[in-house]
Amino acid sequence: MSEKIYDIVFESHGWTCRTEGQMVGSWPSWLLALGAARAAAERDRMLGLSPVIRYQDLKGGMHRLELQSETELPAYSELANRRGRTVQQGRIRPN
Repeated sequence: MSEKIYDIVFESHGWTCRTEGQMVGSWPSWLLALGAARAAAERDRMLGLSPVIRYQDLKGGMHRLELQSETELPAYSELANRRGRTVQQGRIRPN
């Protein structure tokens, strides 16, 4: 199977999902970006591809996310608090 990688990274305008060097989209919260990456990964899986989702941590390092388990998610409040933003009811809002 061919592997297709989705990267979720923080940029000045919010959380961005990229694949193959192209921006898929930008979302105000990490969870929304993750949801979009998961939906695209599931579509790819049905096409016979082997999707991989990676996310950026607070130090800029990339980590592989296993798609099988919700318990593998990082502490999203830590990710959301980047650059003066806070988590409130599943959304990231500027302070």
